Amino acid sequence: MKAIRRLSFAVLAMLALALSACGDEGGGGDQDAGSDTDTDTDTDTDTDTDTDTDTDTDTDTDTDTDTDTDTDTDTDTDTDACPYVCYTPALCSLVGGTVHDEYGCTAFGTVCCDPDGSDTDTDTDTDTDTDTDTDTDTDTDTDTDTDTDTDTDTDTDTDVLCGDGNVDVGELCDDGDSPPTAGDGCDASCQIERYWACSGTPSVCHRINILFAVADTDDVTYRANIAAITGGTVDYFSAQTGTPTLVQMQGYDCVFTRPNYTYADPAGLGNLLASYVDWGGTVVLGVFSTFSTWALGGTIMTAGYNPVYNSGGNTYMTMTYASDGTTPIHYAVSSYGVGYADIVALQGSGIADGHYTDGNIAHAYRPDYKVIFSNGAGDTGLLGTGDWPRLMANACSTAYYLGY
Repeated sequence: MKAIRRLSFAVLAMLALALSACGDEGGGGDQDAGSDTDTDTDTDTDTDTDTDTDTDTDTDTDTDTDTDTDTDTDTDTDTDACPYVCYTPALCSLVGGTVHDEYGCTAFGTVCCDPDGSDTDTDTDTDTDTDTDTDTDTDTDTDTDTDTDTDTDTDTDTDVLCGDGNVDVGELCDDGDSPPTAGDGCDASCQIERYWACSGTPSVCHRINILFAVADTDDVTYRANIAAITGGTVDYFSAQTGTPTLVQMQGYDCVFTRPNYTYADPAGLGNLLASYVDWGGTVVLGVFSTFSTWALGGTIMTAGYNPVYNSGGNTYMTMTYASDGTTPIHYAVSSYGVGYADIVALQGSGIADGHYTDGNIAHAYRPDYKVIFSNGAGDTGLLGTGDWPRLMANACSTAYYLGY
């Protein structure tokens, strides 16, 4: 018997283990459908109900009791008793009185004698009037005010990964690619790619286009080198002989300007450039733009736009970059040099990014990178050397790349 019991316990234990194994396989698996979309929805519902009941009961009871008692007493006395004097007949005659037989006297042998003819009548009338008026007015006013305020706040937070076509918090673009892909201006993390500009929802992206509005001759090779980096167009406009309109500028994402000759309209161009920045464009100011001989004018040169002002003229000497730039303006830039540079200092909210070895500012920018001062030029005639095409491509694209 003991052997049979032991065998039974062993069989039961094996069955328990088998059942436990089946339960783990059915409910503990890690399912992966291969989805790249992570949706977290947090719903917070707060319901506040405030009920205020005000009951006002006013009871007014007015009781008026009027009691009027009128008592009128009239006394008329008529009596059969002698109203005069009772004399013997002889005495009444002696005094010349008049005997009134209609009245009687109580004394024996006497008559009612009126010595002088007077008459007395007494009437007594008593009237008593009692009026009682009782007025009772009862007014009961009951006012019941019930105010019920119900506030329901529902907060739903849905975090959807890049690719839904909506530019969500943390994204600079979203072109709706599913799955998101790079190479079209909006990368796989919904960030704007370098040298692209994106706008709208879903985002539409394009390579940045640049207008060279310079008061100088055209350097076709320099522009071509910049275009090779950005992948967009780099067009030339002679600001020595004319001034581009605001509409013309708005056909580009960036306008670069500098003089080497006098501007056709320095103040007019400067005002238009400020309006272009307000519209959303980027302006890059080059060497000589602050130098008094050929300086640009207008609103673009004020502290609200230009990050620098001219503090000492211009220098003609070879200067090299001190390798201290830290912003995307100096992305992939290793070295560059200049033969001409303006002597400048910061103004307004301007920030320096990189210097020359003599300490002069190489580049400076407004905090939103919409206006950048680039102290030099890569044109062959201005003795620029090194990575100037890359510097120009970076300066024109940084505001877009950072989402400004």
